[in-house]
Amino acid sequence: MPIWGPVAVLLVDDGSGDPPPERLDWSSQHLASIEVLRLRRNLGHQRAIAVGLSFIHAERPCRAVLFMDGDGEDAPQDVSKLVETCAKTGWRRAVFAKRSRRTEGIGFKLGYFGYKILHRMLTGHAIEVGNFSVIPERMVERLVGVAE
Repeated sequence: MPIWGPVAVLLVDDGSGDPPPERLDWSSQHLASIEVLRLRRNLGHQRAIAVGLSFIHAERPCRAVLFMDGDGEDAPQDVSKLVETCAKTGWRRAVFAKRSRRTEGIGFKLGYFGYKILHRMLTGHAIEVGNFSVIPERMVERLVGVAE
């Protein structure tokens, strides 16, 4: 059994495309449950994450939350690495995966590159992370209290 125990999965259907399947066939002895949280309308991926995070905080207390896109960009085989790295911190630090390449078109890539340069010039900090991450429960509690 993995060091983190049974896993509960919450899929957030953000209404942006095809809905998730009604029934998922994941055969794992470590999988405790799979739920789908269907949003009434497309709020965008960041707000969908915020709604899912608030739901988890209020309804499904846990040790940590793993964020992962359902579009195939995030590699499932990296989940264990992220969770184990978070566990090594004593569940006190968030762990983010760094995407090595993007699959979007050239227009998006150029725009995002420009955004990253502008962000670094204005803030002094580089953008090196995305949504594929593990956030410990104590940080989840702080995040859901931030309106923005």
